[in-house]
Amino acid sequence: MNLNLLNCFILKFLILLELITLIAALIEFMGNINSQDLYYKNNRLQKIRGFYYVAKFGSITKAANTMLLTQPAVSIQINALEKELGVSLLERKSGKVTLTAEGMEFYEKCVPVIESIEELFNNFEKQQEDKDANYINIIANNATVSNLLPWAIKEYFEIMPNMLSRIYNARKQHGLQLLREEKAEIFVTPRWHELQQFPEFEYTGFVKFIPSLITLPDHPLAGKRNVTLKEMAEYNLILSDQNFLLIPGLDDLFERHNIKKIRKIELINFNTPRKYVDAGVGIWITTNAMLDPDDKLVATPLLHYLPITDYVYIVRKGHKISNKTKLFIDVLKKLYPDGICTYGLTSPVEELRKYF
Repeated sequence: MNLNLLNCFILKFLILLELITLIAALIEFMGNINSQDLYYKNNRLQKIRGFYYVAKFGSITKAANTMLLTQPAVSIQINALEKELGVSLLERKSGKVTLTAEGMEFYEKCVPVIESIEELFNNFEKQQEDKDANYINIIANNATVSNLLPWAIKEYFEIMPNMLSRIYNARKQHGLQLLREEKAEIFVTPRWHELQQFPEFEYTGFVKFIPSLITLPDHPLAGKRNVTLKEMAEYNLILSDQNFLLIPGLDDLFERHNIKKIRKIELINFNTPRKYVDAGVGIWITTNAMLDPDDKLVATPLLHYLPITDYVYIVRKGHKISNKTKLFIDVLKKLYPDGICTYGLTSPVEELRKYF
């Protein structure tokens, strides 16, 4: 290797070592600086608020509780303020805190400033609460938003004509997370098995929807008792994507009964199928939740094959529910006084109770 090249390499290596040493020393120095000291150094408002509440209550503990801070954090604020002003504001003796003469003078100047700021925040928060008071916030999944809520909201608005609704469209865990974030007080959804794994929530059933064959009223299978899968397989069967299935066990129903050849139309949503039924293109297996109270389509029960779908409303356990949400719950119950949806059913409810 060329001697000059070797010397150049050694020189660069030594310079790199020196840089690494300097960086390590800088990191050690920064680590010794209290991050809270750095924070409060340039945060005058927070320091003054800390002093104001200590002076007002005569206690660092009460000031910390009011500001939702720790006692050491408030003490750091006071120390930083005293350093900046160059005077002692408090006397600390036997756990008691009293104001010095300079502290009293500074406190008198702080009072109108801090109280004006606190009033500004309180008024703004109240204004936002007043705006939200005119809203009923509801979390619901796709099917509920499209088929159940319109009738519930209509009934609710007849009772509370000045209210507005804000609806969050969410499924399962996402809906529960929105409850945790207090986006709404109630989540309306079909019951799902994993729901019992979340003990921080309470869920109450309010209606049962019947698994049904949805057809035009003059379809050959409409109203037929104990209609068979083999009979249904003779027609174009409309199936929704698995993400939108409302009935457990529907996705593999025909396979479990060894019926492999079926004529089907797969649709990647839950609203479009009824248009195909309306047009006479096919038949649809879902719950009668998808029908309206005065729907022209009919629902032939399939309880001999599929389970009932329970709908529940979910609230946070131990969380006080507002009167407007309580009223909405009453409306849900009023829509289905017997706890059963009868929309479009071709059989009397009494004949179906043996399956409940």
